[in-house]
Amino acid sequence: MELRALVLLVLFTILSVRATADQRGFSIPIIHINSPLHPLYKSNITLFDGLTRWSTNDFNERAPVRHTSVYLMEIYIGTPPRKKYVCFDSGSNLLWVQCDPCVDCPSVFDTPYRPSESRSYHPLSCNSTFCHKDNEASCVDGRCIFRARYLDGDSLRGELGSDMFSFSHSENLFHSVTNITFGCAHMDQINHADGSSGLIGLGLGSISFISQLEISKFSYCIPPPPPISNITYIRFGSNALTLGKRVPFSSDNFFYNLKLKAITFGFTELSLTSPSEMGYSKMVLDSGTTITWLHPYIYDKVVAEFEDEISLDQSPLEELETCYKGDMEDVEFFTIILHFDGGVDLELSQWALFQEIDDRICFLVKREEDIDSSILGLYGQINQNVGYDLAKKEISFYSADCQNM
Repeated sequence: MELRALVLLVLFTILSVRATADQRGFSIPIIHINSPLHPLYKSNITLFDGLTRWSTNDFNERAPVRHTSVYLMEIYIGTPPRKKYVCFDSGSNLLWVQCDPCVDCPSVFDTPYRPSESRSYHPLSCNSTFCHKDNEASCVDGRCIFRARYLDGDSLRGELGSDMFSFSHSENLFHSVTNITFGCAHMDQINHADGSSGLIGLGLGSISFISQLEISKFSYCIPPPPPISNITYIRFGSNALTLGKRVPFSSDNFFYNLKLKAITFGFTELSLTSPSEMGYSKMVLDSGTTITWLHPYIYDKVVAEFEDEISLDQSPLEELETCYKGDMEDVEFFTIILHFDGGVDLELSQWALFQEIDDRICFLVKREEDIDSSILGLYGQINQNVGYDLAKKEISFYSADCQNM
């Protein structure tokens, strides 16, 4: 172990850079919850199990559906490097990990990060441009303290600092970047049922991972579970794949906001004239949310249309209330097509819409009441190569066999 740690340290040191990521593309492994490589691997885990298992945090009853991720990124922090598993979230900005000491924090898979043991860690100065209210940070007793709160009510608090972050391309190749600013969380009320130790924000704020590295493109392609292979990748810079039809996005509140013009459910196109008289509804592209959430006006129309077409008895579950007695054969012909601005149509796969749980079939779409938008979660993006082109402010969708990309 000591020899391996020394070899890793030498590799990290040789390859460490502080340059824009687009000068050198890189890819980071992302691991599915059903993979034997996942830190909390259990065989034969369903999506519903993945959303609810090991949850001991009652801070918010929606947290298991909102924040529990079915994919984790593998990263290394500090000198010497310490492996951590984190969620990747295009719906937030801050990069953070749970740190020691952590007061009244939920347990995580491994020990909290100890910045005192890293030779490359530095607390952030109050004079830093990142120590600003736009990043929910302020100077308290000479330290830059951050407070973050997510849409589902989950919150955390800690100190901003900087350290070296490293990413494994393969067993013997690493990409390292020095002086990345991140949050060291000493108070954490996040649900960690997925085995994560933190989160990498891929939003458009100045403190996000992609902004700090000046990344202009990134992409990912999520295969349906359970994956045959154990690893897929999120690709950055010149490694990113931006293929297929493109949808323009706006960056309100640092989100990737798409204009949803209409929805076709089955053979019926549903009007989106209200709640927006502008002829479209906003939809946020969010990899940190597992399932899809629809604005109440749209959700009610979709569910009403669905129930008009089926003759199944309702059988709700606590986390997924729109469930019915039946199986996948009862809903195999139901589809949802999202019609975006620019003439781009995205058909949601069966994996994105339904999950068979015991003797029930559950609709994997929920009613969004926290914000005035819909949210396209990660399962709505299965078997789509999703490319983010920040320079052109476009999202690309390309139907693909993500298992083999």
